[in-house]
Amino acid sequence: MQIQCSTSFSAVLTRSGDVYMWTMHNSEHRHKSARAIVSNSGVPCHTWKINMDPAKLPSLPDLPDLPMNGLAEEERRKETKLIKIATCLDNLVGLTNKGHVLRTGSLCGEDPTWAWDYVSESSWMTWHPFLNRDM
Repeated sequence: MQIQCSTSFSAVLTRSGDVYMWTMHNSEHRHKSARAIVSNSGVPCHTWKINMDPAKLPSLPDLPDLPMNGLAEEERRKETKLIKIATCLDNLVGLTNKGHVLRTGSLCGEDPTWAWDYVSESSWMTWHPFLNRDM
């Protein structure tokens, strides 16, 4: 259904809601890509060859019922699954068919976090460092 890429990984969201990803282990290539300079003509891209099977991210955690999500009862009874993903540095953000927002920890680096965390309204400000600043 969807493909997302960052400077250090690529991720695929399937119709069933599963997410598979490939990480870039070549730190020299990762640093080269990260130094790309934005110009009026865009960001230069670098391709990389890969000879490995993708890793499957874990299933979604238990999620709360969101009664005010505007869905009909029939839709609320369906299995909860991811329908959209986005990259954010070395993280993934996901949206479920029932309105839940989830995120992973850092997927790359020395201590990768390969699990989904539910981003509740109360945790949003602590999770998003740019919104948690004194203005």
